[in-house]
Amino acid sequence: MNAENSKLIRDAVKEAGDYLKDKLPEHPAHASRNSYAHLWRGIKEEMGQSYKDCLDEDLTKILSITKHLRDNPA
Repeated sequence: MNAENSKLIRDAVKEAGDYLKDKLPEHPAHASRNSYAHLWRGIKEEMGQSYKDCLDEDLTKILSITKHLRDNPA
């Protein structure tokens, strides 16, 4: 992933994380919910690796995952 695309992803996660702050439902395994960690984990689970290790061609998919997680907090 090149630096420009990495920044686009980080910015999208920051925006979505800010939006989700205090909106994630409670979970018995977590004392509190970290909206940013929720997004990073979702990206890693869906892509099978860190966004940094993804190809530039995966940018659209990663941004779509971020939007989906923002719009469907669970």
